[in-house]
Amino acid sequence: EHLGLVSQTRQALAEVSAECYARQVEVMIVLTPHGVVLPNTITVDQSATLTGQLKNFGDMSTTASVPGAVAAGHWLKELSEDQGLPLQLQTIPELDYGTTVPLTFFAPPQPDRSVLPVHLGPEQNLMILTGQVLFELTSSRPERYGLIASSDLWRSRAKTSTGPRRPAGAERQVAEAISGVNPAGLTELVPEGAWCGLGPITCLLNAIAPTNARGVIRSFEAPLDVGLLVATFSIPA
Repeated sequence: EHLGLVSQTRQALAEVSAECYARQVEVMIVLTPHGVVLPNTITVDQSATLTGQLKNFGDMSTTASVPGAVAAGHWLKELSEDQGLPLQLQTIPELDYGTTVPLTFFAPPQPDRSVLPVHLGPEQNLMILTGQVLFELTSSRPERYGLIASSDLWRSRAKTSTGPRRPAGAERQVAEAISGVNPAGLTELVPEGAWCGLGPITCLLNAIAPTNARGVIRSFEAPLDVGLLVATFSIPA
């Protein structure tokens, strides 16, 4: 019903999907604030097959079914124990919507690409430490990894009923932190209760900060007053 309102987002995600396919990403790690979130603990879904749907949002046809990255979950668990990160593996085959939505754009799926959902809570220290552990995982293993930060940005009413809503002040700060790969630029925003949006982004920026990556904003739009932002990162060879 509302697909026409998110044309920029859909186009940007289609381009990102094609780029991931060209790079033959083998393990896709999705950082999500939804699903089973435990206090002071990172949870990771472990199942041979992961499935998701969006029926709770009135979409009766969209589904996702992907192989689970079981081995990558165990490697992440080992590194977490070494770094003192409280991480719990769980066998839950159902994907939360924060994981399902981005995966629906990665079609057709690669048969050899597996997915590892990582659920983040509101603890800022764990967002940072999880990112550091993910850097260790992705830089020490031979597999080709992709990282997705699936987040909720701000809901903000436009001051005028005509024309698209421009990014809110906090959204501009997020865009600046992404472009500069500067996780510290998000620190003051997290306590505002926006951890479900900033937690995955903070985690991702900490995971790639040691690589001297640069961020590129691919699209921003705000249909129904909800900010939608797509960004990617280039990492020097």
